[in-house]
Amino acid sequence: MKRTGIIVVIVVVVLVAAGAIAYTNIPVIRYFLMPLTGATSAPPSLLGSSDGESAAHPDATQGMPQRVFSNHTQTVDSIEQVPAEGGWINSKPLDLKKLEKEGNVILVDFWTYTCINCIRANPFDEVYWQRYKDHGLVIIGVASPEFKIESVPKNVLIGVEREGLTYPILMDANMKVWNNFGNHFWPGKYLIDPQGKIVYHKFGEGDYAHEEQVIRQQLIKAGHTDLPLDAPLSPKLDLIPANKQLTEELYVEPGFLRKALGNDQQSGVGKTIDFHIPAKLGEDRIYLGGQWRDSNEYDESVGPGVIGLNYIAQAPYVVLDTAGGAKKVEVTLDGKPISPAYRGTDIIASGGKTWINVAQPRLYWPIANRAPYGRHTIRFKVPAGVRLYSFTFGVYQPAKGHG
Repeated sequence: MKRTGIIVVIVVVVLVAAGAIAYTNIPVIRYFLMPLTGATSAPPSLLGSSDGESAAHPDATQGMPQRVFSNHTQTVDSIEQVPAEGGWINSKPLDLKKLEKEGNVILVDFWTYTCINCIRANPFDEVYWQRYKDHGLVIIGVASPEFKIESVPKNVLIGVEREGLTYPILMDANMKVWNNFGNHFWPGKYLIDPQGKIVYHKFGEGDYAHEEQVIRQQLIKAGHTDLPLDAPLSPKLDLIPANKQLTEELYVEPGFLRKALGNDQQSGVGKTIDFHIPAKLGEDRIYLGGQWRDSNEYDESVGPGVIGLNYIAQAPYVVLDTAGGAKKVEVTLDGKPISPAYRGTDIIASGGKTWINVAQPRLYWPIANRAPYGRHTIRFKVPAGVRLYSFTFGVYQPAKGHG
């Protein structure tokens, strides 16, 4: 699960630890801390008063970002009226007030096409859409970008087509819808009933059987009783994160808190650095070899270069782009070409080598999820003009209980 607002969360944690904030008394603090505390409920006041909880803490919003407490009317208007850069995909502009008056249940899912967690979760939205689109469910995938490449409509459309998504997608290139919801995560899901109340929310992957049951319950409650049979979800889709040690997300962008580069030479925005890659890589850091130019969100190879990474996971995922035209990037795992059993969907094998063809700005899968879990070293031999954004990692296990 990707998150934003990391500094805010850390500040809040420090204040709670110091006794400066009473965690149990401020709904928005519970909301920020859920991923860290294991709490499972969001503040009912997230989009307006519900069941009187926000009224019980009249000063809860003082000193906090008001957008976190945007009421439902503002949120609906933001989706209807925002001059979205790129507009809608798979749909004409939707009128949420009209949809609610018609008794529809609305699932809003914030996602971005380079996010591995979103890529894992989106097929389930598609399953829900195919099963319940004629029974009162409306799904809106809000494409809120993490990188600038994800604000380009053409790139998002390619991502939508690549994943086979057919439900309505709203381009949120200026992040207005994201901000009006006070969302901080990819993926972030909000289920809204016909009265405009959030009845369910979830951040991240997993728990899809329960998620579908909540959708069915809300559809029945809204008067849609002619639902299709409750068929099990596909176990081929339902992979959930395993509880194992995992290398954290690594970004080359200097604004992120984690120091991604392990090289002794550190880059600076606008600078070109001649990096020297060590024979032995330190753990959980990106190492560059050759000349690379720091362009803030990405580092671009100026000439032939190397990317090296010593990680712990089953599979690494890498976001790459090029300065123009397709680029052939050779990939090795633990010093050897990737074996057929462990090749990811983007690996091409020829001439005794394994490589990926970087032709679009997106997330690439060099290693399959069935690769053995453990510590591995992956290396990329790149030509000039390859842009590196980030690495994310996965270790998954099949979910139980799906037939």
